[in-house]
Amino acid sequence: MRMINAIIIPLVKGGAWVLPFWLGLLACFFTACSTTKNLPEGEILYTGIDKLEVLNEDETPAGVTALTEVEAALAYAPNNAIFGCSTMRWPFPVGLWVYNDFVKYQDKKGIGRWIFDHLGTQPVLMSSVNGETRAKVATNLLRDYGYFNGSVSYQEVPQKEPKTAKVSYIIDMAKPYYLDSIAYLRYPYVADSLIHATRQESVLKSGENFSVIKLEEERQRLSTLFRNHGYYYF
Repeated sequence: MRMINAIIIPLVKGGAWVLPFWLGLLACFFTACSTTKNLPEGEILYTGIDKLEVLNEDETPAGVTALTEVEAALAYAPNNAIFGCSTMRWPFPVGLWVYNDFVKYQDKKGIGRWIFDHLGTQPVLMSSVNGETRAKVATNLLRDYGYFNGSVSYQEVPQKEPKTAKVSYIIDMAKPYYLDSIAYLRYPYVADSLIHATRQESVLKSGENFSVIKLEEERQRLSTLFRNHGYYYF
């Protein structure tokens, strides 16, 4: 009896949250710790990115920048992700175990509700990942960086555990388009003179990858240039 008191009394004195915390963990370990038994009807638990394959990879600095943006658009962390990683997870999804075992208390009061609110983690569903939309966004990003023939496709990959799946993406960068000749047309004489006087400062260079981002940077440069010379309503 003394041994039991020696364990429980410090837990209670350490703070009101300590005892419920350990009770929640013990409840998880002594019940069937499922991560999917309380998923909404027809939903699948997303467990991360299975594979990210890159075809025709462009290893130039411009290609590395474009691929980084594309990968960021596809990234989506699953439950118990390791430091927010989309491909690696901690082996013990305690938050999901708690959610599934204590979801029945979410509309009640008491220690069960406290455990659910503070220790449970909402499952990340495949429907919230929306791989098709992410693939389209990533494809548009490739085009923004001059990879007009590039594309991104996706596939859901069922896992051994029922009602769980990962997503696999294939990124085909194809060949980039480059800037050839660059001309500034139909500007008034004064504006045209300013452009030519600062041509060396242009963001756009012949031979570089086409980039919507660079086009916008050049537009902003010209806008600032004109305003600095008193042309506020060009």
